[in-house]
Amino acid sequence: MKKKCRRLGAALLTGICFLCVSICNGQSLSPPVSVVDNLPLAAITFANAKSLKTKAGLSDLISINPDETVSIQLQFPPALAGTPVIIEVLDGGAISAANQNSAIGADGGTSLQFQAGLKPGVYRMVINAGSTVSILQFWVPNATNPAANPPTLKP
Repeated sequence: MKKKCRRLGAALLTGICFLCVSICNGQSLSPPVSVVDNLPLAAITFANAKSLKTKAGLSDLISINPDETVSIQLQFPPALAGTPVIIEVLDGGAISAANQNSAIGADGGTSLQFQAGLKPGVYRMVINAGSTVSILQFWVPNATNPAANPPTLKP
């Protein structure tokens, strides 16, 4: 009988210790800071002076003509002023050299120019500002096979 009591007591004590450890080491219930709030708004102006705006987290495909150059104004929250911005193209195309490594202005803005490639297909641009990573996706239409073109945003 004493052995059963000791075993029960030891099991109870062990259970209380594990419960205490799990309660003491639990995580806070406060929500994490949202990175989505830091995603920039992209205002894109095309060669024909038409424009469109999109959130730059992972944008929809944006239609662009072969070899067309567009101006892009990125608007971040002003709290990110001074944050370095690193821009990379993944699939070809080019960005203006002066804008590859810049910083967010006091008003939260920064701008750049992007030139698409000549071949049909996707041209992605990665925008890295601190812990915020965004991707703008451009699409040069396939003129010889229009059925191969996905839906795109157009100005």
